[in-house]
Amino acid sequence: MSQQFGELLDPYRTLKEPLGIKGNRQSVVINNNPSTIDQNQTLTVRFPNLGKHDVIVPGTARLAFNVELESDADPNRTVVPNLGRSIIQNITVKIEGREVLSLNEANIFLNYCDLWLTENQRKDRIYQGIQAANGLKHRINAGDKTDNSKDKTVASIFKNRFCVPLEFELLNTHLPFYPGALSERLSYELRFNRYDQVVLTSDPEAKYKISNISLEFDLVNHIELARMVLNRYQSQLPIYYQRVLHHSTQSKNKSDTIWNFSFSTTGRSIKGVLMLFKEKNEPFQHEPEKFFNPKINHLTCTIEGSPNQIYANGLLPYHHFEEARKFFGCVDQTKAGQICKDFHLHDLRLEDFYMKKYGLWLDLRTTDDNKLHGSGRRIEGSDGLVIQIEKEAGSNKEINVYIFVVYDAQLNIAENRLKDIVF
Repeated sequence: MSQQFGELLDPYRTLKEPLGIKGNRQSVVINNNPSTIDQNQTLTVRFPNLGKHDVIVPGTARLAFNVELESDADPNRTVVPNLGRSIIQNITVKIEGREVLSLNEANIFLNYCDLWLTENQRKDRIYQGIQAANGLKHRINAGDKTDNSKDKTVASIFKNRFCVPLEFELLNTHLPFYPGALSERLSYELRFNRYDQVVLTSDPEAKYKISNISLEFDLVNHIELARMVLNRYQSQLPIYYQRVLHHSTQSKNKSDTIWNFSFSTTGRSIKGVLMLFKEKNEPFQHEPEKFFNPKINHLTCTIEGSPNQIYANGLLPYHHFEEARKFFGCVDQTKAGQICKDFHLHDLRLEDFYMKKYGLWLDLRTTDDNKLHGSGRRIEGSDGLVIQIEKEAGSNKEINVYIFVVYDAQLNIAENRLKDIVF
């Protein structure tokens, strides 16, 4: 018993853990084949087997590329913010050709998620393309960039090279990934977005050109570490992950005062439903980090025929921010992510949420503890969800409503291969 002494006077207190492993760590860049891609094309990225005792360090995998803009009429052309998210429209993750995750309209969903990062996290994601407009103009050499020493310094380092984070849980949140011990190959399929969703310009003929595509990650070579991961792959190993489904995109008119939505989706554990509202921009004028607030006054939800679910008296306007914060305020499932949520360290503030970064989140979990897996609502009937929204009348303009359903999912590895997928 040493708790009585407190943390500082604990006689067993130590600041270090002894006998750390001595492995060889290396930053790896593997040129992809093909090394170029065009709009509306799908790029396949396969993880190599590497060396016998090489494991990939969690959270280090990304796809890097150079981007150049082609425009004869507009020397001031530039790219949209958060290029690493905005340039990828669809993401599919497969293990030996078997689909474990498929997210259409990934640019919409992931751009919204990144708004909830902390201020410092966003500042440090320049490689991904999260930075102010002038900084991006320096990196792609736009004609109307303003002289700024900080932007010039950053541009001299990163130039026109950007990256797409590869964040599937097998690579990110669980044990180190050991490709050589898994008999089936992990691969990504990335569909690149249209020119007019990536380039900001007055030139309707502008294009982007992607080249020098490479897979980047850190690896550690260590016999004992590799053996321990191999043993996990051979036994029953569950990988808990979040499966996001783009349910549909619906067109609604701002002038309507009542919107009705119906979801027939089923699942063993549905975390929630996210609805994002985007105004229809002109081509080459896309604003990926701006989300419209339809000014909802009241929302009711019926689940499998039972009315007044989730919100007994309906969801009211002052609930919206805190509901979204329950899920998105925890930037990841680590202890630091939970601290970010508890202390409100996320960069998205309440006034910005209601003004231009709005998202309607319907939380179906038993509790908003983001570390818990499987606490979502079981929905198996054909009735699904019915949502009625009462809102203020706006202008007579159409907007797009992107609807995403978030599930708890699990893939099971046994005998060094994918056994099954449950969600």
